Amino acid sequence: GGDFGDYPNDGVFCIDGLNFPDRRPHTGLLELKKALQPVKVEAVSLERGQFRLTSRRLFTDLSDLAGRWSVQRNGQELAAGTIDLTQTGPGETSDLALDLPASDSEGDWLVTFSFILRQNTAWAGAGHLVAVEQFVLAQAERLTAAACAARTLSVRAEDCLLIICGESFSLNFDLVHGQMSEYAWQDQTLISQGLAPTLWRAPTDNDIGGARMAAQWQRARLDHIQNRLVSCSWEVHPDQVIIQCAHVQAPPVLKSVCRTKSTYTIKGDGSIQVDVRFEPDTDLAYLPRLGLCWILPGDLRQAAWYGRGPQESYPDKKSAALIGLYQADVADLHEPYVRPQENGAHADCRWLTLTDVRGVGLLIAARTVFSFTAHDYPDEALTAADHDHELEYDADHTWLTIDAAQNGLGSNSCGPEPLLQYRLLPRPAELSFCLRPYGDGLHDPFERAGVWPR
Repeated sequence: GGDFGDYPNDGVFCIDGLNFPDRRPHTGLLELKKALQPVKVEAVSLERGQFRLTSRRLFTDLSDLAGRWSVQRNGQELAAGTIDLTQTGPGETSDLALDLPASDSEGDWLVTFSFILRQNTAWAGAGHLVAVEQFVLAQAERLTAAACAARTLSVRAEDCLLIICGESFSLNFDLVHGQMSEYAWQDQTLISQGLAPTLWRAPTDNDIGGARMAAQWQRARLDHIQNRLVSCSWEVHPDQVIIQCAHVQAPPVLKSVCRTKSTYTIKGDGSIQVDVRFEPDTDLAYLPRLGLCWILPGDLRQAAWYGRGPQESYPDKKSAALIGLYQADVADLHEPYVRPQENGAHADCRWLTLTDVRGVGLLIAARTVFSFTAHDYPDEALTAADHDHELEYDADHTWLTIDAAQNGLGSNSCGPEPLLQYRLLPRPAELSFCLRPYGDGLHDPFERAGVWPR
């Protein structure tokens, strides 16, 4: 609407359906399918393997479906079985007692229920997934690394940089801006610039809609936030360097909207523990996001993660995105909405790797979970573009954002704002994770993510 000078028009609303114009379902339709699925599974007792299955159909039984349960540890199936659905009539409930394997504290354990069509139908073929449910049985504990021989660190201040070198890595820390300016492992750059606090996301159609939150965010100039360094100090120890920075986030000539306190603990093996506290100070009803934006070399474009996928997921749009082990090229993480907007986030991640074609790169692991977006264009280009083809793709850089929290999506384009529990209220939040060099075949990502530096 409006692209051809037509007036009046409904703008992007004329193509704001559940399918893209070429009839591909977009992630909103996948979420709707999950909400409307005809089979419901509830956990009665995860410890004893007791579940309750309910048919949501009103007239037909579930005999046309084949049911299956599967237990996965760290993304690998360890046990599975079938579910008899022939005795479950319309609206009826049945109890399931499963012999689940004993979980341990060293792995991430899930049980997943799936229900598929037994035969071809007029609307879908045999094997089509009709319903799915998933439950977390156990999460791996983050273990503290065992004490090991101290690795020598070389530290020097030079030209407003703090230069830290170990056996196989080097880190340049910008003392003027209070952030990393380069991180390299075995002479390969893994971070070009990084960990700058960000509160902005490219407005979604819903952000622009009824409550006009995007307009409020833009009036507060959240899209022009500058990070001003307040203080920066460091301590040098035999086996580690600790850098502490305080920043103020504020747009030009306007009052600050947030303060952050960041601590970087650099170990002799190249591991970096990052702890950030966000302290928003604004009258806005809620914020777009609280996260950290990085710039990585463009050859780090092979993403693998353990979290929700394969499609995008947000606080109020993630039930259809199952937890699992996924991988994708960074270009494929872009969700091509007709009007470019925030897209491609992946919620509830335990770890993420970004590597080059050789499998060499970076691993990010959290104590709990985080959300990430990775794209081959900057957020400024996403904000400015009116059409997908206008995005300025850059093969030389990969843009990564790790979020402590992001605002829900709601349906404000023609419906309500995000529900209260999904709104990112301006309250203190914390983000804690560990950065490590990573190589496919050299490291197991689950093991490497499961050990926290001492």
